[in-house]
Amino acid sequence: GESKDDKDDSQKKAPEPGKTEGAPEEYGDFNAPEGIELAGPVMDEFKGVAKELNLSQEQAQSLIDRVTPAMQARAVENIQRVSREWAERSKNDAEIGGSNYQATQANVWRVISNFGRAADGSIDPDVAEFINSPMGNHPGALKLIARAGAKYRRAVRRRRLTPRRTSTTTLRETEARYG
Repeated sequence: GESKDDKDDSQKKAPEPGKTEGAPEEYGDFNAPEGIELAGPVMDEFKGVAKELNLSQEQAQSLIDRVTPAMQARAVENIQRVSREWAERSKNDAEIGGSNYQATQANVWRVISNFGRAADGSIDPDVAEFINSPMGNHPGALKLIARAGAKYRRAVRRRRLTPRRTSTTTLRETEARYG
């Protein structure tokens, strides 16, 4: 009689005319799901694995279509997790967190307000993107910015407390000199 393997082989579809089964000599370009870029070493590695698995162009494309969105979602989840961890570390840090957290936020805002503005006076979009990105939660980034803000605050305060030299030139003398 027929074995189970013989039945499985007989039920396999024959390749469509003009189509070959298995890996091509060289893969063509693959279409990436919307919002995802497939390039460089990742695609080179994928093509190598697809060839080892003897996947046709269509099978490899199907694999990309099915797996890439899940991988992208996992990458986003990892970034969000790391951002939450950094925010928690920052809030609990002895220097910038705990009872110092509000002062830290004020110092960070001082730096952004004084040095993070675009020519039109609004917050520079690149600065806003950085601060609102996961990096904006990193304890090291916050320490750096907060320390700069604290030093700036002290410098401004010192400047305000230092008596300024007053000019001995009177308004009449200035008008006479410059008209």
